Amino acid sequence: QSEQLLAFGMENLRSELLETSVQYYATLAKVGGESEQARADRAHAYYRLGATYQQIGKISRAIDAYETSLEQYDRLVRDYPNNVEYQIAEATLRGSLGDILVFNQRAKDAAPYLQQARRQMTRLLENQPELDELRRRLAYATLQDGERLRQSGEMELAEAAFERSIE
Repeated sequence: QSEQLLAFGMENLRSELLETSVQYYATLAKVGGESEQARADRAHAYYRLGATYQQIGKISRAIDAYETSLEQYDRLVRDYPNNVEYQIAEATLRGSLGDILVFNQRAKDAAPYLQQARRQMTRLLENQPELDELRRRLAYATLQDGERLRQSGEMELAEAAFERSIE
């Protein structure tokens, strides 16, 4: 991310670049091949497509792309259970889906994604405690779960989740 593109007056250029990114990632996502690398590239392309749609405010398309990416990573984790990178990507995607749903006031829909993301991240950190970036993602997923609970009116549970997120 360039700070210059976030500056006032650069909105049109930023929007054009993001639209170009959508085309690029959509093309990558359609690339065929069933090798492990081709499948991983496709899963990542759908993730980037979802993130780009999210940035330009096309939320339903972002959710669709994230869900497609999650399906791809679910298969990769099933087929390559020892690949930690796929497990991290899968957990991160669940967190991203939960995040976008909470942000759009869909707390009930976000619950399974956030809860499963937190379980996966916790399990991964038990085996590899040195993964600091994953620890940050777990804290954020816990924070978002607190926000989900707050939106649902479960204030005591929300408070506990907020407290866990800063531990």
